[in-house]
Amino acid sequence: MLQNSSEQTQRWEQNHQKKIQLMRQMQGTVPQYQEILGFFEQVLQERKKYKFALCDLPDPLVPGNFALYESKLKKGIPLLDRNDIDFNNQIMAEHLFRLAQILKSRSRNKPADFSDAFLQKNNFNLKTFLTGKQLPLSGDPMDFLVSETINPVLAIYAEKIKDRIDFTKWNRGYCPVCGEFPMMAALSAETGKRKLISLSCGTEWEYSRVKCPYCENEDQQQLSYLYIENTPRYRIEICHQCRQYIKTIDLRQTTEPVDYEIENIITLHLDIIARENGYGDDGSVGETKPENAVYH
Repeated sequence: MLQNSSEQTQRWEQNHQKKIQLMRQMQGTVPQYQEILGFFEQVLQERKKYKFALCDLPDPLVPGNFALYESKLKKGIPLLDRNDIDFNNQIMAEHLFRLAQILKSRSRNKPADFSDAFLQKNNFNLKTFLTGKQLPLSGDPMDFLVSETINPVLAIYAEKIKDRIDFTKWNRGYCPVCGEFPMMAALSAETGKRKLISLSCGTEWEYSRVKCPYCENEDQQQLSYLYIENTPRYRIEICHQCRQYIKTIDLRQTTEPVDYEIENIITLHLDIIARENGYGDDGSVGETKPENAVYH
């Protein structure tokens, strides 16, 4: 059932406060990430304003078309097409510009000057970036700005969808809503089953523990994991076939509240370890292995 705008914004406010509280707690727990968490708190404050401005986005599902949506999922087609997103260029561009100012103020070398010239162009249109025509390179500051502008929109749509569509039969490694590959995985505290998490839209779905979400490899000789001693809650699941990895949190190993977006930030060292060992988008094969990293 769709919630009205008042109920929706009230829930967003509650979730926002919980996230801020947990993040501030993490700043004391993992002081090495204090600076980036402080930056992320500023981003969250802007994100809240942005989502409130977009709270009246239309329902992405057309009533009476649910058989079509079920058919799409059976064929492995995600429900959202970015070409069909309702773009409010003014609100989105203003949000992107405010984010650019935060990024610029936090940068020691002031690399974000590009944003001023870019955003002041009269022909700026965010949709051209999000339909694949002018996508920035991964790692480019513009990549962060565009993602942080489009992902809250995807999250709003996903909220409107999640309780009305059955995802239990979805067996793909990419998100059934937005089509993005997961940024993290989690093992259930109750059953140990694996679920994948899209940090683009917030959707979670169950997926086999013995199958690579990227290439669907099920050869157990080609799948393994890497963990760091003294941190049993985390592991890096790796596929030797496609050389991809996914950070995983074992919820059986913690009783603390978990926010996957925050977890993704405070486990950046796991990304470094994975890439040093040759896993990740760049496809490089590394030779280094941290002394406290153990393969299984």
